[in-house]
Amino acid sequence: CSIKHKSLFPILRKYFYQHLKEYLEKFVKNRTFHEQDNIEKKQEVFLPSDFQFLGTKLGTSDPDIKMALNYLFNRGITEADLWFYGIGLSQKDQNWGGRIIFPSFDKKGDINFFVGRGMDQYLFPKYKNCEADKNEIIFNELKIDMKKEITIVEGPFDMIKSGQNSVPILGSSLSEDS
Repeated sequence: CSIKHKSLFPILRKYFYQHLKEYLEKFVKNRTFHEQDNIEKKQEVFLPSDFQFLGTKLGTSDPDIKMALNYLFNRGITEADLWFYGIGLSQKDQNWGGRIIFPSFDKKGDINFFVGRGMDQYLFPKYKNCEADKNEIIFNELKIDMKKEITIVEGPFDMIKSGQNSVPILGSSLSEDS
């Protein structure tokens, strides 16, 4: 099931939620606080070390940033979109260099995910997700009005093009446990 852990907690949470409370009551209380803390601790997400917010880079002479801005503007992204969605760039980071970064924020405003899109046609894979579990988040939940109709889309460019109340599923299919 592609889950690795030192306990049954994530498997029960994902596939047998109805038994999770019983498991925690019977077995987790006997473990040390450190182990419990690791089980329940939310995975922290950090942007690439060289993340640069592109909204403040208009008019720059840096050729990489110019290329990124031209790429985005050619895809129909506006300056307002750069600011609203917090779009940035990683230039030299070992894992994220040469990618446009689309950050996601939870309802509290904390970063909970990000996606990198390569600008170069030879950069593989084209899209790269951070290490966090995309099934555990609502991408850009901070920007979503849950009282209004929500449009479900495939990726971040579709999200921007579909309007401000859309959510990308970060792929072409949606699993049952999402």
